[in-house]
Amino acid sequence: YSGVVEVRVTVEADGTHREEIVKGSGIGELDSYIKKFMSGWRYEPGKVDGKPVRTSKTVKLSVNR
Repeated sequence: YSGVVEVRVTVEADGTHREEIVKGSGIGELDSYIKKFMSGWRYEPGKVDGKPVRTSKTVKLSVNR
């Protein structure tokens, strides 16, 4: 498989996270693989004035598998 997948990662103040496909590759298996792959990543919440806050970021991942 090959394609580009856009994923929004939201990290809550407590460090829990979720991944949402914003723009899929058109290949369901590839999109599922990316989501599963990213769910194993570790994240730290953003901070404002030293206190953890909810943050989100959209990333593009290019895959050649």
